Amino acid sequence: MEKSELEQMRVLFRVAFFLAKSGRPFTDFPGQIKLLAVNNVPVSETYANDKQARIFTDYIYESKGVEMIKEMSESEFFAILSDGSTDTSITDEEIVYVKYIKNGGELVNIALGKTVTQSSTDNENGIAEHAVDGDKSGNWLHNSCSHTSGLANEPWWRVDLAEIHCISRVVITNRQDCCSHKIETAVVLITNTVDEVDAIQCGSAIDQYTALQATISFECDENTLGRYVTVDKTETPVVLHMCEVEVFAPMIL
Repeated sequence: MEKSELEQMRVLFRVAFFLAKSGRPFTDFPGQIKLLAVNNVPVSETYANDKQARIFTDYIYESKGVEMIKEMSESEFFAILSDGSTDTSITDEEIVYVKYIKNGGELVNIALGKTVTQSSTDNENGIAEHAVDGDKSGNWLHNSCSHTSGLANEPWWRVDLAEIHCISRVVITNRQDCCSHKIETAVVLITNTVDEVDAIQCGSAIDQYTALQATISFECDENTLGRYVTVDKTETPVVLHMCEVEVFAPMIL
């Protein structure tokens, strides 16, 4: 195959992949090819039809399908979701989504920017969101720490991860300008609901020595699944302040 023909095939496969990924019908393929021609991207009109789009998509499916099946077979968890759709020809279609966790995959912080709540708030500088804003400064004056009211009983802080994840580790950035010891006795709980009935504790409660550290890591047992991560204290009255909470889990593909 000539170099120009090879480049033409690359372009056609990219267009077919774009249509398939965005859920567009094959009948959009000729229009996309004509648009390329308008932009001086030479593509033979021989391929500018929906039949060729289906052929290209079938090849992509075979290649990606084999790759996905291999990765799913090596994954410990996967989920299959289905949904319906209607294309421009008013034909009902069933769309299947697959999510899976790749073994040995990179751990990512899934708490960043997620919805958070806490039992109380000391003032506007101590809002719960400061613990998932990506700013790991341990200085209260930098407005980067959450802080419950000093008069609260059994204070807690919670992040909603939006869906269930396989959680490997939770890391708390402690306050360092003062008062770091106040996080002593805090525990990390993983749950599927907000009522903590099914709570699984990650690591141990923070002791007096660990409470002086700038960062505190909680290792979770293998296959710890949950949607909500709660940092909890049981003393009364006492404050709970943290400058960042990171929840690490394998990236879901």
